[in-house]
Amino acid sequence: MASILPNSSNIVITGGQIISNTTSIEGYRDGVDQLRQHTALGALLDSTERFDPPKCAPDTRVAIINEILEWMTDAGQDSSVMWLYGPAGAGKSALAQTLAELCQDEKRLIASFFFSRTAANRSDGRLLIATLSYQLMLSLPAARRSIKDAVEADPTIFDRSNETQMERLFIEPINKSALSWSYLFSEWSRQYFGCFATHHPRIIIIDGLDECQDPRIQSDLLRIIGESTEHLKLPIKFLISSRPESHIVRVFNHDSIFQRLNIPTVNLAMDNGAHQDIRTFLQNEFAEIKRTHPLRLYLHASWPAPDAIRQLVRKASGQFIYASTVIKYIQSNKHRPDDRLDVVLGLSPAPTHESPFSQLDALYTHIFSSVEHIGPVMQIFGVLIITRNKGDGLGNYTTPEMLEKLLFLRSGDVVLLLGDLLSLVTLGGRNSPIKIMHASLADYLLNSVRSGRFYIDLGLTHSFLARGYLYRISKITSMYNFNPLDLLASITPFVTHCSRASLTEDLLDGMLRFDLIVIFKTLLTRHKGWLVLNPFYLWFFVTSIVQILAGEAFRGVKSIRTRFTDQFDQLNKFLVLQLKSSVTENYLADVMSRVTIQDNTRRNFRTLIKSSKPTQYLTLLCQLFYWDYNSSFTSNVNLRYAFAVKQCLKFVGGDNSDLENSDLKRLYRQFPGSSPDQSYLEEAHLDCAIALLMHAGYDFGLVEYAASYGFSAYVLTCYHDKVEILRERIAEYFMSFQHAIDIKMFIMAKRRWPITAGADRYL
Repeated sequence: MASILPNSSNIVITGGQIISNTTSIEGYRDGVDQLRQHTALGALLDSTERFDPPKCAPDTRVAIINEILEWMTDAGQDSSVMWLYGPAGAGKSALAQTLAELCQDEKRLIASFFFSRTAANRSDGRLLIATLSYQLMLSLPAARRSIKDAVEADPTIFDRSNETQMERLFIEPINKSALSWSYLFSEWSRQYFGCFATHHPRIIIIDGLDECQDPRIQSDLLRIIGESTEHLKLPIKFLISSRPESHIVRVFNHDSIFQRLNIPTVNLAMDNGAHQDIRTFLQNEFAEIKRTHPLRLYLHASWPAPDAIRQLVRKASGQFIYASTVIKYIQSNKHRPDDRLDVVLGLSPAPTHESPFSQLDALYTHIFSSVEHIGPVMQIFGVLIITRNKGDGLGNYTTPEMLEKLLFLRSGDVVLLLGDLLSLVTLGGRNSPIKIMHASLADYLLNSVRSGRFYIDLGLTHSFLARGYLYRISKITSMYNFNPLDLLASITPFVTHCSRASLTEDLLDGMLRFDLIVIFKTLLTRHKGWLVLNPFYLWFFVTSIVQILAGEAFRGVKSIRTRFTDQFDQLNKFLVLQLKSSVTENYLADVMSRVTIQDNTRRNFRTLIKSSKPTQYLTLLCQLFYWDYNSSFTSNVNLRYAFAVKQCLKFVGGDNSDLENSDLKRLYRQFPGSSPDQSYLEEAHLDCAIALLMHAGYDFGLVEYAASYGFSAYVLTCYHDKVEILRERIAEYFMSFQHAIDIKMFIMAKRRWPITAGADRYL
């Protein structure tokens, strides 16, 4: 006959009530089964779902691992929570895995949870506490009954708030176990016979909290974990790793519970040893490829080259995901490792069916997909990834304040827009440059195949930067007494961006509104004294505009060509009048008219626009502008011409010793990256010498210098035609003054210059 009370024993019947003094095995299983059904088993340390998880390679992250282990084992530490954070791909999960395994080996691990945005259960933050409770039941036997009782007493516990679950499934079971005889005996044994005692697990590791699908749940879980540490009666510590997302940073930095806890943090972005660790990882992995790959016998002994390792380390930017992705791609047994390394380094194109950086691309795509206002965000990243070189004149625009001005954003917008992207960039103050933490990010964003809808067109980026600087120029020049240096600081990047920009309607409209004449008249009327000391400012300003018009974006635009040709005609007349009113002698206009490049026609601004090579004319103009205001020169015009020719020859010959401490030398150094290009200046000085020699008077200094003067091989190669013209002019100069020149010096000059006619008396 079947029992009406199965699975029961020691039954007592009292007053019609049936009381069982033993546990129901079936009920126990029901409680465990319910808990298990709400557990993300794939998030456990050694789950099959996480087969071959990332972990720290041997001899890497040693200092950080030791630092965290020291915190874990120090019972005297006040805080029971540590935050391990860093940019995407920095190796947080590998560190968490390695630390969890070490703790498990030492039997100190209570529980772990490894979040993953791509796995359904592992991205659900509502399963975290149940999963921790399930592992707690296994690792701390004294807590099993309390957990089972809580689940069976309220089967709907898993639909309650995270705070309620934490209280009933985690805090209460742990605190009750702390009062159990087995635990008290264990603690007594540990205290008095520590060498024989078993160390109880004390560590809970939660990795990738930012990959939980709901930021609100992430913040809620953090607060609950923080509050739980104040109620737990056992020494349990939580290691939490995540990216520094804005809402997580806000909880850790400003929530009252963490203000009280004063938690320690580890920032992987500040790991000074990351680059060396990545180098070690790459070297070890390449050694393994050379040892085990099927084509190992065909790999050169020196492969890979040290420079290849350096490039990979630089590209990784301290982020292990880049190095790991590269190695996974290269070590394929079905391909040649050396060919695949060439693809990674950009030395060979990737086959159309291959994606060397698929894992990295998926990470970046996910991060940008979570951005709400993607348009302005991509504009900001377009600005940040523009290649920068010393002296390129692109301007300082990487601070939030400058970005907001150039992109027409409101104050504070940059911080708001980039708040969810702190795993990719670092944000300081309003005047601190924003830095991208991944060198590989630019490669992703500039490759339309890899980035898809997040592709950045640099031509458009330069376009709206040019528009932003154009607006700044208008604002600066609208002020009555603006500083010319402020204008220069905006003109330089404006020109550079225009030369690289794609023409947009906004940029075209801005250029058509740009009034060169008003700006130039303002400069020459309000700042004439300053321009006397800084003549290259005029040169740079005008040539900058001509450079823009000669650029690809504006070259074929008739409306732009018409407007600026007319403005240059007006400017030409205005400039000559200004110079004539400033310089009492009339030689300047004559010299200006004699400067030629290919013919003897007058070079005005209209022809300069057409030729797109105004440098010689304008540089000469500014040189003479400077000389005319230098009081040390003689009042004799012809002697001044002679002195100018000597200075030009010295400059072309690289002999600037006399000018080392002069005002002219100071001018050459005044605007780094903005002053005239050296090759342009050499050509300009050749033009100047050719033009002035026809009017130069006799000067012993010029005769002595020119008699033994010689052109360098570089100058002869680059400016052969002009050197030949100058040789003829120098010969004519010596023949014109042969009766005043010492015979020995003339013979020396005759050996160097093509002097023939009129020199019979010296033969």
